[in-house]
Amino acid sequence: MSAVPGFASSKLLRALFDSGARAGVDVGEVTRVLGVDAAVLDDPHGWVSAEQMSRAWQLVPAASGDVAFGLRAGAETPPGVYGPLDLATMSSPTVADALERMVRYYRLVGAMSELSLTRAPGGEGTLRVRLLTPPQSDMRHYFEHIFALVVTRIRLVTVSSREDWSVTFRHAAPADTSTHARILGARVRFSQPEDALVIGAPTMRLVLRTASPALAAMLEAEEARVTTRADAPIDARVRAALGATLRDGDASLAAVARRLSMSPRSLQRALGAAGLTFATVLDGVRRDAAERHLAEGKLSVGEIAFSLGFSQASAFHRAFKRWTGHTPLERTRRA
Repeated sequence: MSAVPGFASSKLLRALFDSGARAGVDVGEVTRVLGVDAAVLDDPHGWVSAEQMSRAWQLVPAASGDVAFGLRAGAETPPGVYGPLDLATMSSPTVADALERMVRYYRLVGAMSELSLTRAPGGEGTLRVRLLTPPQSDMRHYFEHIFALVVTRIRLVTVSSREDWSVTFRHAAPADTSTHARILGARVRFSQPEDALVIGAPTMRLVLRTASPALAAMLEAEEARVTTRADAPIDARVRAALGATLRDGDASLAAVARRLSMSPRSLQRALGAAGLTFATVLDGVRRDAAERHLAEGKLSVGEIAFSLGFSQASAFHRAFKRWTGHTPLERTRRA
């Protein structure tokens, strides 16, 4: 499966509609309101716009009348519904590997939001969710669904009863948080700066009962093939190319274009057609790498700045403050 910039896999909408149908929602009416071709929902390779996907996460929960719809949808979604995304995560050797693959594969199927994972020096992991579409009036069910899905799958595929995780949401607490406690665990906080799931090092190291090295290797090879072939989504191709050019100390448009056998102008046009710029993709790659390096604690701030192609450490400081609201040193202390 290859992603289409600005679009989300119809599998994601189909899964939402299945959850809605179980809650008594007239999904046919929602399909009509969204303007989605019903045939797309039955197409395993179909796509809907990111805006339609975002709007669906308002309409379906509202039509259900269930104040905990997102939580229940995440907890009750059966394994396999998300296709390669499910296979990639559940065949992983450990929880940490599963989350890393979840983040990578989500980029191939969903353009509504971005998942990121950072690791602290001691092994603790933080999974963050950030919307890429314009903010909608109420997206709390979507965020609650993501984290409910993750913690439910962790319980399903591991043998430990340890629940050393905590969840933060930016939205305010509802009147009744008992379902949050039952599905997400005891440590849930609202009105926080970010939507994040923090998982303790012992759980991150847990071995999955569903681990399959052979399947995982096959999916890794498929992911590499998808992100480098000529018809792959341009943002995925640029991100993959930047991973190589940054290692060579070059973050320029020209270097990436050479890597992709394109002219710089052709690359800019392709990105523009997808609603992107080279600067925004580079910014995202740098931010993800910076967060990862700081969490691992193996490189100094100066080394991180150099590895990301910044001419000076001060330029990296300014960029990191713009991305996160914190300086690199402040983020290190928080970790």
